[in-house]
Amino acid sequence: MYSGDATPASVITELKKMITAIETGINDDLAAHGVEIAGLRHQINDCFTSAHNQVLERFDSLRIDLMHLKLILEQQLKSSA
Repeated sequence: MYSGDATPASVITELKKMITAIETGINDDLAAHGVEIAGLRHQINDCFTSAHNQVLERFDSLRIDLMHLKLILEQQLKSSA
């Protein structure tokens, strides 16, 4: 990689350039992972919201059914008295 006639200063300069390139690559990779994580958070939030709404709808339906059952039982109790 380095010839025997390279000066220490030129070797150091080249190594610093290599380190800078590696740092840039790492920073780019970390930024890309950040974007992917943000996208996953958005997708998970959408899925959670949808599932939460479905559960609320089912509980609401169950609550209404129980209210109707209560009314029917009250009517049956009145008619049998």
